Amino acid sequence: MFLGFNQTIWYYQFPIDFRKQVDGLVLLIADKLERDPVSGQLFIFRNRQSNKLKLLWWDHHGFWLLYRRIEKGRFKLPAWWIRSSRLMRINSVFYWRELILKHNTILKK
Repeated sequence: MFLGFNQTIWYYQFPIDFRKQVDGLVLLIADKLERDPVSGQLFIFRNRQSNKLKLLWWDHHGFWLLYRRIEKGRFKLPAWWIRSSRLMRINSVFYWRELILKHNTILKK
């Protein structure tokens, strides 16, 4: 589904409460980040331990909420993702695919 994704990808830099589901994430995107959650853009969120990610995407019929949890280690965020702004635009599908799908992005504890 996402491998051919050509929309803007946004990564929220700060950890969120992972009890938030679709409605809570939609409110965060609309109110705090001042973005349109039904724009077709992909939004990526992480938890405090960086071992879980949530991706929220609107496909013109409804929201997709994808959840990724790794059992050991944590996601290694690329150094250029560490910025001062709350929301960072990812210009390449390669970077988020690298984070989500490949095992070499995981740090062992």
